[in-house]
Amino acid sequence: MTNEQQTTREAHATLAGRRILAVRYMTSREANGLAWQNRPLVLELDDGSRVDASADEETNDAGVLWVERGEEEMCFGRY
Repeated sequence: MTNEQQTTREAHATLAGRRILAVRYMTSREANGLAWQNRPLVLELDDGSRVDASADEETNDAGVLWVERGEEEMCFGRY
């Protein structure tokens, strides 16, 4: 199994079927705890976990969420 396949399997097991209960921007305190200069959008899920947009796998800073819905595209930036 390739790394991509393994990561896809883990992401599916973690995220598929979850419901987003809340959408908010990370607090300054949360961002400071990660040593981030910016605050990303946070998705809070129904199992108590959350999804934070990170710039990279090493969590060097906040990232953005890019959403495509039909012909519409949206970018939720960081602050």
